[in-house]
Amino acid sequence: MWTATIAACATVVAALGAALIQRARRENTRDHAYVRTQLNELKTMLIWTDKRSEARMAVAHARARFIPSDRLQVEAVLVPQFRPSTFDQLDETSSPFSLRPTRVCAAAGCVPLTYVSQRPDVRWSHLQGGARASVTTGRVDWSVSTYRGFEGQALYELAPSVPDAAPAVRGLHPRFTMVGADAETVRGEWGVRGEVAWFPSRMLSVRDGAPPVPGQALSAGIGADRKAGAYRVAANAVLNRRAPDGQAVTHDMTVVGIVERNFARETRVLRAVGVMSPDEGSGFARLSASFNLRDGLWLDALAGMFWGSGTDALSRLGSRDLISLRLKVFY
Repeated sequence: MWTATIAACATVVAALGAALIQRARRENTRDHAYVRTQLNELKTMLIWTDKRSEARMAVAHARARFIPSDRLQVEAVLVPQFRPSTFDQLDETSSPFSLRPTRVCAAAGCVPLTYVSQRPDVRWSHLQGGARASVTTGRVDWSVSTYRGFEGQALYELAPSVPDAAPAVRGLHPRFTMVGADAETVRGEWGVRGEVAWFPSRMLSVRDGAPPVPGQALSAGIGADRKAGAYRVAANAVLNRRAPDGQAVTHDMTVVGIVERNFARETRVLRAVGVMSPDEGSGFARLSASFNLRDGLWLDALAGMFWGSGTDALSRLGSRDLISLRLKVFY
């Protein structure tokens, strides 16, 4: 990641670079329960093996900030080149966290699918961008934002059949428009936050293999966290509403709980994460331990388990439990 400041004064800063773009002031402390994930694309695997902030990918962008006071900041960002989310840091086709269809089945048997990616190319009409105003009022930090860009995670549809050609599935990255707001404050020992995102224009998948249809979507989340001595606990809940044109409106909820315990002056960390979707009866549980071997060197061990029999992402990953041992070097 890098950025270069090209102009700066007391109240205006302009920069070019490739970096993570935060959508909220405390975003790096949150896990799994974002309702706005559009400015930074994701390495999907790291959602399940790390904090969600670790899964975000840097994007090339131009940014300008207007800071008239310590209680008001207005920021605009322009993204010239689309960068899709990835399932894995290694081979995309064999990633166990990929939800890409790989075969189509009928009465005569199953046939493998070839994959065709339809990514937006670099042109003026494919620019992405948005703006955010962040305000502090009393003890409450809040912001409003808007963004127009392309879906980082592909939506899939079966390509029209061609004689003498293998069946294919297309990965689409359609346009969307988002308007959002968030707020956070401190109540006693607890940090409390809320976030909402409305998508007045978004393509939605209604069933496997079918083309996405236009519609509207709404996501709203609330969370709280507290640190008491060596412990940190957090809980988040996100409600999603999807309204495809001409189709039934659907709702789902995701609940996340986190407990973390630090040892030996934060050189040992034990962490438990649970994610549940009550509507689908699906979930994910992870237990991890991190050891600081020396400055800049960490050893991470974790085990995770998925369950569910519905149609959501957690259910589709139901047979992909994981065990991981990693050595992480920071420099």
